[in-house]
Formats: sequence, C-alpha cells, structure tokens
Amino acid sequence: MAISSLKNQAAFDKINQKGQRLHSPYCTIVILENVSASLPKYTDHISLGMKVSKKLGNAVIRNKIKRRIRHLIRIIPCYNSLNINLALIFIPKKNFDKVEFATLVNTVSHMLNTKSSLRDR
Repeated sequence: MAISSLKNQAAFDKINQKGQRLHSPYCTIVILENVSASLPKYTDHISLGMKVSKKLGNAVIRNKIKRRIRHLIRIIPCYNSLNINLALIFIPKKNFDKVEFATLVNTVSHMLNTKSSLRDR
C-alpha cells in the first residue's frame, strides 16, 4: 500500500472543508475519499497528514506520536484492498503517547471500518 504525505496547507484546508470527521477519545480523523477529483496531485492510494500540536509534548514525544500514527495507518487493513484514493488528516489528543498501542489499533480500525460500512449503504 502506497502512503504519501500531504505537503502543503492548501491540501490540508481542502480536506478539512470537504472531509468527514470521525472522533474518538484518543484522536480525530478527517477522511476525504476520491481525493484525485479535488486534489489531482495526490493520486497515491493513501495520503496522510498529521497535526501534532506542541501542547502534546516536546519534540521527542511529538516524533513518537508521528511514528505511531504512520505505523497505525500501515497495519490497519480496512482500505488496503479497495482502489480508492483516500486522504487522512490525523489529529491526536492528549495522552496519545501513553495509550497502549493495541488499544489505538482497535480504536482506529473501528473508526475506519465504521466509515467504510457507512459508505457502502
């Protein structure tokens, strides 16, 4: 699965405007499907953006959070088999780095699977 990163503020703004927000106690995810229609530059399978605030901790903690997010997106299989251009903006909340990784996997996979099941209706 190809994962690219969102590079500019215009892409973040467009995804925030048009995307759907999913909330959990640990994070908020903004999802926009079929990104190539509104952002033709991002035609990879998944485009990932992260908003990790300085309020979450120092640089070491923020980098740890970013590594966890990238790994979460790699191992969650909900969109791997679909041929959808997808953009995600991942916004972690306080204590994201202290939560067990297995809990994060379950929570995020449940959020994304709920989103995909809503789309199928």
